[in-house]
Amino acid sequence: MKTGRLRGPLLNAGRHNDKKTALAQESPPAGALRVADLGYFHLEHLAALDHDGAYFLSQFPPLTVVYGDRGTKWSRLSQWLSGLGPRVDLAIRLGQEAQLPCRLLAVRVPPEVARRRREKLRRDAVSQNRRISPEVLALADWTVLVTNAPAELLSLEEALEIGRARWQIELLFKLWKSEGRIDESTSEKPHRVLCELYAKLVAMIVQHWVLLVSGWEHPDRSLVKMARTVQRRARELAKAVGRRPEVRRVIHELRVIFGVCCRVDRRKKHPATCHRLLNLGREGLT
Repeated sequence: MKTGRLRGPLLNAGRHNDKKTALAQESPPAGALRVADLGYFHLEHLAALDHDGAYFLSQFPPLTVVYGDRGTKWSRLSQWLSGLGPRVDLAIRLGQEAQLPCRLLAVRVPPEVARRRREKLRRDAVSQNRRISPEVLALADWTVLVTNAPAELLSLEEALEIGRARWQIELLFKLWKSEGRIDESTSEKPHRVLCELYAKLVAMIVQHWVLLVSGWEHPDRSLVKMARTVQRRARELAKAVGRRPEVRRVIHELRVIFGVCCRVDRRKKHPATCHRLLNLGREGLT
């Protein structure tokens, strides 16, 4: 989020689950905050992060065992939360065996949001032919996160906004698909399709590099607008390869453009992630 740095890409078999790749198992440096969705929630990995001095922020899997700071097992988290008010920040231990010390952060959501969540849970259960636990339905009333970051480094408000920011990686993949069309091909020949995929991935990595060196320091710029601007200069960039002064000239011109253009549109009702994060700093939160 801060630097735009990408790790990889690493090539794996198409049927290889991404949760088992080397990047998924890699630990960030000490002091870094790892934000991932529930698909990457694994207590052993979170414990390893904690041991290595890194921090994690994750959604809470509804059926995970929770112990209070005095060793009391919470059989139903939803019942405990209902008696604690609309905003909760508690020290807990996570997991039956792991007993991982961390903080549980929870905020009650509006009734309409909870209703939509339950509807989605029921639709997913029908499509996957499985039953829904009453506890899962009850926890739809809450946004629940767990983290090992201390309160002085990560407040409840900050955790909620940073949790939302996890979606930005999905938007980057969406950008590569919608603007870079890495998932499209006009050929039916396997080798041609594979060659086209690699070429487009290389193009997206080059595009991302150009964005990093020409405008990443502006957090309120739209990646879609910036990417389209870079693509309009793609032929010029290609001709400049091998001629450093020409590359520098194109990058300088893009920096000037991004310095004044390509802003994310402001929305009053549903502010963009960048504006939410910038507002945290303006409100003086630690």
